[in-house]
Amino acid sequence: MTHSYFLIYEYKIVFNNRWRQWNERSQSLLSIDGTDCAHNEMFPFCTKAYTHKFNGPGWKYEVGVAIAVPDIVWVNGPFEGGRGDKTIFQEDGLRDALHPSECVECDGGYEGDSKLKNPVTATNQVERIQKSQVRARHEIVNGRLKLFEVLNGVFQHNDNSRYTAKEQHGLCFMACAVITQLTFELHGYLYDVEYAYENKKTDLFISYQYYDGIESNGLHGFAITTKNPVGSVKHQRGTICERVMTSSQFRSKSQTLVTIAREFVEKKESPPDSFRVTFTLQDYEKLQKEIDKKKNIDPMSVLDKVNDEKAKFVFFQYYDGITTIGEIGFSLRAGGYGSIAHMRVFPTYFSSRGDSWFRRVGKHMGQLAREFVDSGLVPPDHLRPPMPQPLLPQDMIDAANQTIYGNGNGFY
Repeated sequence: MTHSYFLIYEYKIVFNNRWRQWNERSQSLLSIDGTDCAHNEMFPFCTKAYTHKFNGPGWKYEVGVAIAVPDIVWVNGPFEGGRGDKTIFQEDGLRDALHPSECVECDGGYEGDSKLKNPVTATNQVERIQKSQVRARHEIVNGRLKLFEVLNGVFQHNDNSRYTAKEQHGLCFMACAVITQLTFELHGYLYDVEYAYENKKTDLFISYQYYDGIESNGLHGFAITTKNPVGSVKHQRGTICERVMTSSQFRSKSQTLVTIAREFVEKKESPPDSFRVTFTLQDYEKLQKEIDKKKNIDPMSVLDKVNDEKAKFVFFQYYDGITTIGEIGFSLRAGGYGSIAHMRVFPTYFSSRGDSWFRRVGKHMGQLAREFVDSGLVPPDHLRPPMPQPLLPQDMIDAANQTIYGNGNGFY
Protein backbone atom coordinates (compact mmCIF):
# COMPACT_ATOMS: atom_id res chain seq x y z
CA MET A 1 0.00 0.00 0.00
CA THR A 2 2.77 2.45 0.93
CA HIS A 3 4.79 1.53 -2.17
CA SER A 4 1.76 2.19 -4.40
CA TYR A 5 1.19 5.52 -2.67
CA PHE A 6 4.74 6.69 -3.31
CA LEU A 7 4.30 5.87 -7.00
CA ILE A 8 1.24 8.16 -7.06
CA TYR A 9 3.17 10.90 -5.23
CA GLU A 10 6.11 10.75 -7.65
CA TYR A 11 3.70 10.80 -10.58
CA LYS A 12 1.81 13.88 -9.39
CA ILE A 13 4.46 16.01 -7.65
CA VAL A 14 6.92 16.34 -10.53
CA PHE A 15 9.80 18.81 -10.19
CA ASN A 16 10.36 19.07 -13.95
CA ASN A 17 6.80 20.37 -14.43
CA ARG A 18 8.16 23.80 -13.54
CA TRP A 19 9.49 24.01 -17.13
CA ARG A 20 5.99 23.68 -18.62
CA GLN A 21 4.90 26.81 -20.54
CA TRP A 22 8.18 28.52 -19.67
CA ASN A 23 8.65 31.77 -21.61
CA GLU A 24 12.38 31.01 -22.10
CA ARG A 25 13.39 34.25 -20.39
CA SER A 26 12.33 34.26 -16.74
CA GLN A 27 15.00 33.10 -14.32
CA SER A 28 12.49 32.12 -11.63
CA LEU A 29 10.36 29.11 -12.48
CA LEU A 30 8.85 28.42 -9.09
CA SER A 31 7.97 30.05 -5.79
CA ILE A 32 8.91 28.50 -2.47
CA ASP A 33 7.76 28.94 1.10
CA GLY A 34 7.95 27.10 4.39
CA THR A 35 4.81 25.99 6.19
CA ASP A 36 4.64 24.77 9.79
CA CYS A 37 2.46 22.07 11.35
CA ALA A 38 2.03 21.67 15.11
CA HIS A 39 2.50 18.39 16.99
CA ASN A 40 2.23 17.34 20.61
CA GLU A 41 5.22 17.61 22.93
CA MET A 42 7.69 14.78 22.47
CA PHE A 43 9.74 13.11 25.17
CA PRO A 44 12.55 13.61 25.64
CA PHE A 45 12.08 17.33 24.93
CA CYS A 46 13.71 18.74 21.79
CA THR A 47 14.39 22.47 21.77
CA LYS A 48 15.03 22.37 18.00
CA ALA A 49 11.37 21.48 17.45
CA TYR A 50 10.20 24.85 18.80
CA THR A 51 8.55 27.14 16.26
CA HIS A 52 7.49 30.70 17.02
CA LYS A 53 4.37 30.28 14.88
CA PHE A 54 2.80 28.04 17.51
CA ASN A 55 4.96 28.95 20.49
CA GLY A 56 5.55 25.24 20.78
CA PRO A 57 6.75 22.16 18.91
CA GLY A 58 6.15 21.72 15.19
CA TRP A 59 7.44 20.32 11.93
CA LYS A 60 8.33 22.42 8.91
CA TYR A 61 7.91 21.63 5.22
CA GLU A 62 9.30 23.33 2.14
CA VAL A 63 6.75 23.66 -0.66
CA GLY A 64 7.49 24.74 -4.24
CA VAL A 65 4.82 25.87 -6.73
CA ALA A 66 5.43 26.39 -10.45
CA ILE A 67 4.80 29.96 -11.61
CA ALA A 68 3.77 29.33 -15.23
CA VAL A 69 1.40 26.42 -14.47
CA PRO A 70 -0.82 25.54 -11.46
CA ASP A 71 1.36 22.69 -10.20
CA ILE A 72 2.90 21.78 -6.87
CA VAL A 73 6.33 20.64 -7.99
CA TRP A 74 8.31 20.31 -4.77
CA VAL A 75 7.60 19.08 -1.25
CA ASN A 76 10.47 18.57 1.20
CA GLY A 77 10.24 17.62 4.87
CA PRO A 78 9.45 17.21 7.63
CA PHE A 79 12.14 19.22 9.40
CA GLU A 80 12.36 20.43 12.98
CA GLY A 81 10.29 23.58 13.47
CA GLY A 82 13.29 25.67 14.51
CA ARG A 83 15.19 25.04 11.29
CA GLY A 84 15.43 28.17 9.13
CA ASP A 85 13.80 28.41 5.71
CA LYS A 86 17.01 29.53 4.02
CA THR A 87 18.99 26.73 5.69
CA ILE A 88 16.53 24.14 4.36
CA PHE A 89 16.78 25.66 0.87
CA GLN A 90 20.58 25.66 0.86
CA GLU A 91 21.33 22.38 2.61
CA ASP A 92 18.46 20.00 1.92
CA GLY A 93 18.31 19.55 -1.81
CA LEU A 94 16.39 22.30 -3.57
CA ARG A 95 19.28 24.65 -4.29
CA ASP A 96 21.33 21.83 -5.79
CA ALA A 97 18.36 20.65 -7.86
CA LEU A 98 17.96 24.01 -9.62
CA HIS A 99 19.56 24.85 -12.95
CA PRO A 100 22.79 26.86 -12.44
CA SER A 101 21.10 29.98 -13.86
CA GLU A 102 17.74 29.38 -12.19
CA CYS A 103 16.34 31.34 -9.24
CA VAL A 104 13.22 31.09 -7.09
CA GLU A 105 10.65 33.61 -5.91
CA CYS A 106 10.27 33.82 -2.12
CA ASP A 107 9.14 36.10 0.70
CA GLY A 108 11.24 38.39 2.86
CA GLY A 109 12.20 35.57 5.22
CA TYR A 110 14.69 34.34 2.62
CA GLU A 111 17.78 36.46 2.01
CA GLY A 112 21.51 36.17 1.59
CA ASP A 113 21.63 33.87 -1.45
CA SER A 114 21.94 34.78 -5.13
CA LYS A 115 19.22 32.31 -6.11
CA LEU A 116 16.62 33.77 -3.75
CA LYS A 117 14.50 36.53 -5.32
CA ASN A 118 12.71 38.11 -2.37
CA PRO A 119 10.59 41.30 -2.55
CA VAL A 120 13.52 43.70 -2.10
CA THR A 121 15.06 42.60 -5.42
CA ALA A 122 12.25 44.34 -7.33
CA THR A 123 13.39 47.49 -9.14
CA ASN A 124 10.05 49.04 -10.10
CA GLN A 125 6.35 49.04 -9.25
CA VAL A 126 5.40 46.55 -12.00
CA GLU A 127 7.92 44.05 -10.73
CA ARG A 128 6.79 44.53 -7.11
CA ILE A 129 3.19 43.82 -8.10
CA GLN A 130 4.16 40.69 -10.01
CA LYS A 131 6.19 39.38 -7.10
CA SER A 132 3.31 40.11 -4.73
CA GLN A 133 0.90 38.16 -6.95
CA VAL A 134 3.21 35.16 -7.06
CA ARG A 135 3.57 35.14 -3.26
CA ALA A 136 -0.20 35.56 -2.76
CA ARG A 137 -0.80 32.65 -5.13
CA HIS A 138 1.60 30.53 -3.11
CA GLU A 139 -0.25 31.40 0.11
CA ILE A 140 -3.40 29.99 -1.49
CA VAL A 141 -1.59 26.66 -1.86
CA ASN A 142 -0.54 26.76 1.79
CA GLY A 143 -4.13 27.55 2.75
CA ARG A 144 -5.45 24.64 0.69
CA LEU A 145 -3.08 22.29 2.46
CA LYS A 146 -4.24 23.56 5.84
CA LEU A 147 -7.86 22.65 4.96
CA PHE A 148 -6.89 19.16 6.08
CA GLU A 149 -7.28 18.92 9.84
CA VAL A 150 -4.28 16.60 10.11
CA LEU A 151 -2.10 19.55 8.99
CA ASN A 152 -4.07 22.38 10.55
CA GLY A 153 -4.53 20.87 14.01
CA VAL A 154 -2.08 19.49 16.54
CA PHE A 155 -0.78 16.07 15.45
CA GLN A 156 -1.41 13.72 18.38
CA HIS A 157 -0.03 10.38 17.16
CA ASN A 158 3.02 8.80 18.75
CA ASP A 159 5.64 6.37 17.47
CA ASN A 160 4.44 2.86 16.62
CA SER A 161 6.12 -0.36 15.58
CA ARG A 162 6.17 0.65 11.91
CA TYR A 163 6.62 4.42 11.73
CA THR A 164 7.75 7.21 14.00
CA ALA A 165 5.38 10.10 14.59
CA LYS A 166 7.51 12.25 12.29
CA GLU A 167 7.31 9.69 9.49
CA GLN A 168 3.55 9.36 9.95
CA HIS A 169 3.10 13.11 9.63
CA GLY A 170 5.33 13.16 6.55
CA LEU A 171 3.11 10.56 4.87
CA CYS A 172 0.01 12.59 5.76
CA PHE A 173 1.53 15.79 4.36
CA MET A 174 2.47 14.13 1.07
CA ALA A 175 -1.02 12.63 0.78
CA CYS A 176 -2.58 16.07 1.31
CA ALA A 177 -0.20 17.57 -1.28
CA VAL A 178 -1.24 14.96 -3.87
CA ILE A 179 -4.95 15.54 -3.20
CA THR A 180 -4.46 19.31 -3.44
CA GLN A 181 -2.60 18.92 -6.73
CA LEU A 182 -5.43 16.76 -8.09
CA THR A 183 -7.96 19.47 -7.19
CA PHE A 184 -5.90 22.01 -9.13
CA GLU A 185 -5.81 19.71 -12.17
CA LEU A 186 -9.50 18.79 -12.07
CA HIS A 187 -11.09 22.05 -10.97
CA GLY A 188 -8.46 24.74 -11.70
CA TYR A 189 -8.66 26.46 -8.31
CA LEU A 190 -5.17 28.01 -8.66
CA TYR A 191 -5.27 31.16 -10.78
CA ASP A 192 -2.67 32.18 -13.37
CA VAL A 193 -0.35 35.11 -12.73
CA GLU A 194 1.31 37.49 -15.14
CA TYR A 195 5.02 37.04 -14.62
CA ALA A 196 6.66 39.09 -17.37
CA TYR A 197 10.26 38.47 -18.35
CA GLU A 198 11.19 41.94 -19.63
CA ASN A 199 12.14 43.17 -16.16
CA LYS A 200 14.41 40.15 -15.69
CA LYS A 201 16.42 40.86 -18.82
CA THR A 202 18.55 43.39 -16.99
CA ASP A 203 19.44 40.74 -14.38
CA LEU A 204 20.60 38.38 -17.10
CA PHE A 205 22.49 41.19 -18.79
CA ILE A 206 24.41 42.00 -15.59
CA SER A 207 25.19 38.32 -14.92
CA TYR A 208 26.61 37.74 -18.40
CA GLN A 209 28.60 40.97 -18.38
CA TYR A 210 30.32 39.92 -15.16
CA TYR A 211 30.84 36.39 -16.46
CA ASP A 212 32.49 37.75 -19.63
CA GLY A 213 34.61 40.11 -17.53
CA ILE A 214 35.85 37.38 -15.18
CA GLU A 215 36.38 34.80 -17.93
CA SER A 216 38.31 37.18 -20.22
CA ASN A 217 40.22 38.95 -17.42
CA GLY A 218 38.55 42.24 -18.27
CA LEU A 219 38.89 42.16 -22.06
CA HIS A 220 35.12 41.83 -22.47
CA GLY A 221 32.15 42.62 -20.27
CA PHE A 222 32.52 44.30 -16.88
CA ALA A 223 36.16 44.38 -15.77
CA ILE A 224 36.50 44.04 -11.99
CA THR A 225 39.46 46.03 -10.65
CA THR A 226 40.39 47.78 -7.41
CA LYS A 227 39.26 51.10 -8.90
CA ASN A 228 36.08 49.60 -10.38
CA PRO A 229 34.82 46.91 -8.00
CA VAL A 230 31.58 44.97 -8.37
CA GLY A 231 28.66 47.39 -8.75
CA SER A 232 30.86 50.28 -9.90
CA VAL A 233 29.13 53.23 -11.53
CA LYS A 234 31.55 52.83 -14.45
CA HIS A 235 30.03 49.40 -15.16
CA GLN A 236 26.54 50.89 -15.15
CA ARG A 237 27.38 53.92 -17.27
CA GLY A 238 26.42 53.66 -20.93
CA THR A 239 24.29 50.52 -20.50
CA ILE A 240 20.58 49.83 -20.21
CA CYS A 241 21.08 49.66 -16.44
CA GLU A 242 21.76 53.39 -16.32
CA ARG A 243 18.23 54.07 -17.57
CA VAL A 244 16.18 51.59 -15.54
CA MET A 245 17.74 51.63 -12.06
CA THR A 246 19.59 53.86 -9.64
CA SER A 247 23.26 53.42 -8.82
CA SER A 248 22.42 51.90 -5.42
CA GLN A 249 20.04 49.40 -7.05
CA PHE A 250 22.69 48.50 -9.61
CA ARG A 251 25.28 48.03 -6.87
CA SER A 252 22.96 45.79 -4.84
CA LYS A 253 21.98 43.68 -7.85
CA SER A 254 25.58 43.36 -9.04
CA GLN A 255 26.81 42.09 -5.68
CA THR A 256 24.15 39.37 -5.84
CA LEU A 257 24.38 38.45 -9.53
CA VAL A 258 28.18 38.33 -9.71
CA THR A 259 28.10 35.25 -7.49
CA ILE A 260 26.26 33.38 -10.26
CA ALA A 261 28.96 34.35 -12.75
CA ARG A 262 31.70 33.26 -10.36
CA GLU A 263 30.03 29.88 -9.82
CA PHE A 264 30.19 29.19 -13.55
CA VAL A 265 33.85 30.20 -13.72
CA GLU A 266 34.81 28.14 -10.66
CA LYS A 267 33.03 25.06 -12.04
CA LYS A 268 34.59 25.68 -15.48
CA GLU A 269 31.15 25.76 -17.08
CA SER A 270 29.66 28.12 -19.65
CA PRO A 271 26.22 29.65 -19.12
CA PRO A 272 23.74 28.71 -21.88
CA ASP A 273 23.62 31.06 -24.84
CA SER A 274 19.81 30.89 -24.77
CA PHE A 275 19.87 33.07 -21.64
CA ARG A 276 22.12 35.73 -23.16
CA VAL A 277 20.01 38.79 -23.98
CA THR A 278 20.25 41.78 -26.25
CA PHE A 279 18.19 44.97 -26.10
CA THR A 280 16.45 46.22 -29.21
CA LEU A 281 15.24 49.74 -29.95
CA GLN A 282 11.73 48.58 -29.01
CA ASP A 283 13.03 47.44 -25.62
CA TYR A 284 14.54 50.85 -24.96
CA GLU A 285 11.33 52.62 -26.00
CA LYS A 286 9.19 50.37 -23.79
CA LEU A 287 11.47 50.86 -20.79
CA GLN A 288 11.49 54.62 -21.33
CA LYS A 289 7.67 54.65 -21.40
CA GLU A 290 7.59 52.76 -18.09
CA ILE A 291 10.05 55.26 -16.56
CA ASP A 292 8.05 58.25 -17.82
CA LYS A 293 4.81 56.73 -16.56
CA LYS A 294 6.31 56.18 -13.14
CA LYS A 295 7.61 59.76 -13.01
CA ASN A 296 4.15 61.13 -13.84
CA ILE A 297 2.40 59.38 -10.93
CA ASP A 298 1.01 61.98 -8.54
CA PRO A 299 1.63 60.98 -4.88
CA MET A 300 -1.59 62.76 -3.87
CA SER A 301 -3.67 60.56 -6.17
CA VAL A 302 -1.99 57.47 -4.73
CA LEU A 303 -2.93 58.56 -1.20
CA ASP A 304 -6.52 59.24 -2.28
CA LYS A 305 -6.84 55.63 -3.39
CA VAL A 306 -5.81 54.26 0.02
CA ASN A 307 -9.07 53.10 1.61
CA ASP A 308 -7.66 51.31 4.65
CA GLU A 309 -7.78 53.70 7.62
CA LYS A 310 -4.92 51.92 9.39
CA ALA A 311 -2.76 52.16 6.28
CA LYS A 312 -3.46 55.90 6.17
CA PHE A 313 -2.53 56.10 9.84
CA VAL A 314 0.83 54.46 9.04
CA PHE A 315 1.37 56.97 6.22
CA PHE A 316 0.77 60.00 8.47
CA GLN A 317 3.01 58.56 11.19
CA TYR A 318 5.86 58.25 8.70
CA TYR A 319 5.11 61.68 7.22
CA ASP A 320 5.23 63.25 10.68
CA GLY A 321 8.39 61.32 11.54
CA ILE A 322 10.19 62.49 8.40
CA THR A 323 9.13 66.14 8.62
CA THR A 324 9.91 66.47 12.36
CA ILE A 325 13.03 64.25 12.29
CA GLY A 326 11.43 61.83 14.72
CA GLU A 327 9.99 64.33 17.20
CA ILE A 328 6.52 62.96 16.52
CA GLY A 329 5.35 60.01 14.46
CA PHE A 330 7.52 57.04 13.55
CA SER A 331 11.22 57.82 14.00
CA LEU A 332 13.45 56.28 11.35
CA ARG A 333 16.15 56.02 14.00
CA ALA A 334 14.16 53.13 15.50
CA GLY A 335 14.06 51.27 12.19
CA GLY A 336 13.32 51.56 8.48
CA TYR A 337 9.97 51.64 6.77
CA GLY A 338 7.84 48.73 7.97
CA SER A 339 9.95 48.08 11.07
CA ILE A 340 8.17 46.03 13.73
CA ALA A 341 9.55 48.51 16.28
CA HIS A 342 7.12 51.07 14.83
CA MET A 343 4.24 48.62 14.99
CA ARG A 344 4.88 48.02 18.68
CA VAL A 345 4.27 51.69 19.44
CA PHE A 346 0.55 50.99 18.92
CA PRO A 347 0.21 47.26 19.71
CA THR A 348 -3.52 47.39 20.45
CA TYR A 349 -4.33 49.45 17.36
CA PHE A 350 -2.52 46.99 15.06
CA SER A 351 -3.52 43.83 16.96
CA SER A 352 -5.91 42.78 14.17
CA ARG A 353 -3.10 42.99 11.58
CA GLY A 354 -0.10 40.70 11.45
CA ASP A 355 3.60 41.50 11.28
CA SER A 356 3.75 40.70 7.56
CA TRP A 357 0.92 43.18 6.88
CA PHE A 358 2.74 45.95 8.73
CA ARG A 359 6.05 45.26 6.97
CA ARG A 360 4.39 45.35 3.55
CA VAL A 361 2.14 48.37 4.21
CA GLY A 362 4.83 50.17 6.20
CA LYS A 363 7.33 50.01 3.34
CA HIS A 364 4.75 51.25 0.83
CA MET A 365 3.38 54.03 3.05
CA GLY A 366 6.85 55.10 4.18
CA GLN A 367 8.04 55.45 0.58
CA LEU A 368 4.87 57.38 -0.26
CA ALA A 369 5.47 59.71 2.69
CA ARG A 370 9.04 60.30 1.47
CA GLU A 371 7.66 61.20 -1.99
CA PHE A 372 5.36 63.76 -0.37
CA VAL A 373 8.26 65.35 1.50
CA ASP A 374 10.60 65.33 -1.52
CA SER A 375 7.86 66.88 -3.70
CA GLY A 376 6.99 69.53 -1.11
CA LEU A 377 3.42 68.25 -0.84
CA VAL A 378 1.35 68.47 2.34
CA PRO A 379 -1.32 65.78 2.84
CA PRO A 380 -4.77 67.21 3.66
CA ASP A 381 -5.78 67.00 7.31
CA HIS A 382 -9.22 65.59 6.53
CA LEU A 383 -7.52 62.35 5.44
CA ARG A 384 -5.66 62.01 8.75
CA PRO A 385 -7.23 59.26 10.92
CA PRO A 386 -7.83 60.03 14.61
CA MET A 387 -5.03 59.18 17.01
CA PRO A 388 -5.85 55.93 18.86
CA GLN A 389 -6.14 56.23 22.62
CA PRO A 390 -3.69 54.05 24.54
CA LEU A 391 -5.42 51.25 26.41
CA LEU A 392 -3.73 50.60 29.74
CA PRO A 393 -4.44 47.55 31.88
CA GLN A 394 -7.16 48.31 34.46
CA ASP A 395 -5.02 47.13 37.37
CA MET A 396 -2.34 49.64 36.34
CA ILE A 397 -4.93 52.46 36.28
CA ASP A 398 -6.29 51.36 39.71
CA ALA A 399 -2.78 51.31 41.16
CA ALA A 400 -2.09 54.82 39.83
CA ASN A 401 -5.36 56.16 41.27
CA GLN A 402 -4.63 54.53 44.62
CA THR A 403 -1.17 56.08 44.71
CA ILE A 404 -2.36 59.57 43.80
CA TYR A 405 -5.64 59.81 45.69
CA GLY A 406 -5.70 57.08 48.28
CA ASN A 407 -4.94 56.97 52.03
CA GLY A 408 -2.60 59.94 52.16
CA ASN A 409 0.31 57.87 50.84
CA GLY A 410 0.29 59.48 47.44
CA PHE A 411 0.84 62.99 46.19
CA TYR A 412 -2.20 64.49 47.92
